[in-house]
Amino acid sequence: MMPGVIYGSINNDRQWILHNGIIKTRVPGDIWRDAGWPQPTMKESDIDYYIATGEMKEARSNGE
Repeated sequence: MMPGVIYGSINNDRQWILHNGIIKTRVPGDIWRDAGWPQPTMKESDIDYYIATGEMKEARSNGE
């Protein structure tokens, strides 16, 4: 997982980003929120695993 890169699941529209060492999540059109209750939680190692298995992909660069 690279900082500032948005990753998304191939199975749903939830997105994840590593920003200043904090994992944040959102659904498109919503604001970024820290991962954790009540938002879904994932560790960086979890996201790295899903990227490696092809279950998550780079959605786009954060340079919107």
